[in-house]
Amino acid sequence: AVWPLIAVLWGGWVIYQDLRWRRLANALMLAGAVLAGAVLWTTGGNLVGGDWRMALAGAATGLALTLPGYWRGLLGGGDVKLAPVLGALVGPAVLLIGIVIAGLLSLCWWLWRQQRQNQPYGAFLAFGTLGISLLISPLI
Repeated sequence: AVWPLIAVLWGGWVIYQDLRWRRLANALMLAGAVLAGAVLWTTGGNLVGGDWRMALAGAATGLALTLPGYWRGLLGGGDVKLAPVLGALVGPAVLLIGIVIAGLLSLCWWLWRQQRQNQPYGAFLAFGTLGISLLISPLI
């Protein structure tokens, strides 16, 4: 049950970095991709029990759902790199729930700060996605 703990520590650093600097370092995204690969390699699945096909589908879903936002200037490049990593860790269904939670948190942020630009969407996405995955993970 070490992988969920490592994923939460990694996710905590993602949240901290995005809230503090509004940037997600490429090295941090690479570390997440290595983490997803290590989870798949050692457990035969992702954090919520899906096999490699679910990990691949999650990564593709993350990319497909964030690229249009990047092209429209609504999301940063770090957000686009984060979503496929999270998708590989948790699969497409949990990622979709995480995206909904991130959207709600973004709305709360906007209502609180009255600021649409520079929202820490990556922090919201990591919090929502990893939070839900911890509730349903068979690895815990």
